[in-house]
Amino acid sequence: MSGNDTFSITVGVDGSAESRTALEWAVGETRLRHGHVRAVTAWEYPPATVGMEGLRWVLTSSNRWRGERRPMP
Repeated sequence: MSGNDTFSITVGVDGSAESRTALEWAVGETRLRHGHVRAVTAWEYPPATVGMEGLRWVLTSSNRWRGERRPMP
């Protein structure tokens, strides 16, 4: 690493005890090395369920998803 590079650890967090342990380890390690932690998580929209047929997902100007009711035919 050159003098301008910073030390970082990327750790996946999914709510499990194991991911919490990994996050705690990463925080401790980056404190020792004066770096930073990037905690990442991922999820996907659940499949359509009963009652959601009239919704559509719209990306807002602030890059957030919002459910809107579709007009019924």
